[in-house]
Amino acid sequence: AKYTLNAPDDFAAGTRASYTATRYDQFNNLKTALLTIGAKLGDYATGVNPRGICFDSSTKSVWVANGSGVSKFSASTGAKVGDYTTGANPQGVCFDSSTGSIWVTNNGFVSKFSASTGAKVGDYATGANPTGVAFDSSTGSIWVANYTDNNVSKINVSTEVKTDYATGTGPRGICFDSSTGSIWAANYGSGNVSKINVSTGAKIDYAAGTNPTD
Repeated sequence: AKYTLNAPDDFAAGTRASYTATRYDQFNNLKTALLTIGAKLGDYATGVNPRGICFDSSTKSVWVANGSGVSKFSASTGAKVGDYTTGANPQGVCFDSSTGSIWVTNNGFVSKFSASTGAKVGDYATGANPTGVAFDSSTGSIWVANYTDNNVSKINVSTEVKTDYATGTGPRGICFDSSTGSIWAANYGSGNVSKINVSTGAKIDYAAGTNPTD
């Protein structure tokens, strides 16, 4: 049975407070529980300069790009499972549910790792200075924002074929939108966001604030 949380709708992120949760059991008896929201559960050491982070649903792990590689942590215990080497300057990281893989952008490449074993499957060329990375479940592709080349690379996870699409200036953050079948790239230099159809590559740009990133 699920509890109903008696908390305000405007609960502020980063705060900590206790609230009463309620439910009725199978005999219609009221049950209550005291829950603490916003409590920090722990700090877990990574390598230097941690950047991208993602959750891997296949192994229930969190992956963090840092130093010269990527670290894997148990989501339930926080224990570090291992450190895995990438190329220089790892930035973005994402989980690919179709092949059970972790992808990490670094120094002109995106590295693919087995989520279960940590073994590196391969390095795949991107554009210059790749930053953000996202998995597109619609076409089974990895998309990489290439900051210096002002474009995004689409890499099919099965065939490894790469196609590049123009964005605004200095794309950094990137995400997949399953509702419209689109990739969105935040363009740091031009102050806008590009929406790209994952099937056709058609692009529309929308104004954003100054220096959008992730």
